[in-house]
Amino acid sequence: MLRVTKKELTVLYDALYDYGVWLFMVKYKNPCTLGIGTCPHPEYNYCCGTCKYISSKGCRSKCLGCKLWLCRHFKTEMPELEKDLNVARDVAAFFVIAYVQGTKKGIINSAVKRHRNHPKDRNHLNDKAIELLSELSNRDVRLQRLSRRVNELPRSRW
Repeated sequence: MLRVTKKELTVLYDALYDYGVWLFMVKYKNPCTLGIGTCPHPEYNYCCGTCKYISSKGCRSKCLGCKLWLCRHFKTEMPELEKDLNVARDVAAFFVIAYVQGTKKGIINSAVKRHRNHPKDRNHLNDKAIELLSELSNRDVRLQRLSRRVNELPRSRW
């Protein structure tokens, strides 16, 4: 059984959030003007254009759901971005971190409760998700212990 602390989930949430930002802003060169409330394809805009946390200065919320979500237009236009986001979603799902719009505090508290009440009720991590978790732990030493415990756990016990 994999036990995960609230601190580890918080650090993982932040790492996945930063990874999502990096994907959009650096790797894929901000295709949808993320975070400034505009969209080149407003007919598909269900995120920034309708979000109450967008101001003239950009995004005012640290929502993992926003960073791991992609509109229908970009799913077809940028399938590689969608694949990269799916890997991050797999990691979030394995640790029961919801990638929906909501507050970080609420999502972490919900994940902690779920881990406590249903410790074995998880999906499996595929090889790409394990690689991403390892990459995230290389970026943030606070995740190294969690990554090591996941790798040591036999897959049959997930």
